[in-house]
Amino acid sequence: CTSSMDVAENILPDQQVPCVRVRLGAALVASSNNYVTVHVSAAQDLAVRLAEELISHQYSLAQWQRHPLHPSMAADINAEWVFLIDLLNYSFFSDLDAPPFTVAYNGQSYTGYWSLCAAVNRAIEDGVDLCDAAVRAKLTYSQFEHIFRSETPTKAPLLETRYQHMIAASETLLERFEGKFANLIRAAEHNAQSLITMVLHHFPTFRDISPWQGQDVYILKRAQILIADLWGCFQGQGLGQFDDIDELTMFADYRVPQSLVYFGLLEYSPALLATLQSGEELAHNDPREVAIRACSIHAVEVLKEQVSAILAERKAEDVILNAVILDFYLWDIAKADAAKMADIPIHRTRCWFY
Repeated sequence: CTSSMDVAENILPDQQVPCVRVRLGAALVASSNNYVTVHVSAAQDLAVRLAEELISHQYSLAQWQRHPLHPSMAADINAEWVFLIDLLNYSFFSDLDAPPFTVAYNGQSYTGYWSLCAAVNRAIEDGVDLCDAAVRAKLTYSQFEHIFRSETPTKAPLLETRYQHMIAASETLLERFEGKFANLIRAAEHNAQSLITMVLHHFPTFRDISPWQGQDVYILKRAQILIADLWGCFQGQGLGQFDDIDELTMFADYRVPQSLVYFGLLEYSPALLATLQSGEELAHNDPREVAIRACSIHAVEVLKEQVSAILAERKAEDVILNAVILDFYLWDIAKADAAKMADIPIHRTRCWFY
C-alpha cells in the first residue's frame, strides 16, 4: 500500500491538502468570472432558517440513515456499499424529452441518485453480492445492464463508463487492499484528507479537477461525498470517524446550485441563464460549468460562516455544523421542493465527475 505522503507528492505536489485546494480554487473562480455572482447578503435569511432547524434538531446528520434506501446500521460491509455507490454516483439527469431512467424496487419507482441506490439494493436482494469486490470484478456487461434495468425505455446514462469504472476499481481493491475499501479507510487513520488523497491516487475516476485561467481548480465532488457518506452511514463513529470532517467543502453537482439560485445566494448572468433555460448542454470544463460549480462551493462557505456566527451567538455549542450538513440540507430541499424550483434550470453536463 502506498503511504499517504507518497500519494500527496503524486497528486498534490505543493503539499496542500485537497480541501484547501478546493476552497482556494472556488474563491479564485468566484472573484474572476463573468457568469455567476455570489450574493453574500442573501445568505442571512437562509442562515437563520438553517440555524433554527439545527438547534431544534429538525435537521441533523441522522437524516442520512433515515432514508429507506440507505443502510441503517453501521456494519463494516456498508463501507463497501458506500464506496460502490459513490464510485457510480454521477450524471443521472435525463435527455430532453426522454423519460428518466427509473428503477422499480419494493413497490416504488426511483429516479436520479435514488435509482442507483435502488438498483444496487435490488441486485443484492436478488443474490448478487455487489459489496464483494471479487463478485463485481467478474460481472459481465450484460449482467451489469440487467442490474441497472429501467422501468422506462431510457437506460442509465454512461452505463458502459460506469461498468468500466466498477471493474477497474474492483480489480484495484483486490490487487492492493485485499478486496476491501475498509482497508483504505483504516489506513487513513480517521483523517479525511489522507483518505481523499489515497482515493485520488488509486482511483483516477475521482480526480475531479478543472482548468481555470491556466490553473488547476480542484472540485473533487465524488471524493468528498464519499467521505461524507461514510460519515453519515456510520454517524461519525468507527469507519465513519474523521477528525477533520469540518475541512470538507460542499459537493458541486447540478442539483445544489439550483437550491442556491432559489435562495438568492447565486445569480446567473442573463446569457448563462438563457443558455441553461434552452436545455443546451455545457461541455465538461466549459468555463461556465466551472464557474457554476466553483461559485456553489464558495457560496456554501459563505453560508457556513453566517450559520456559525448565529450558532455562536445563541451558544449552541452542541450543534454539528460543516459544509457536509449544509450540502445534504440544500440537496434534500432541492429534491423535496422540486416543484417550487421547476423554473430554475439545472446545468446539464454529461460527465462522470458528478
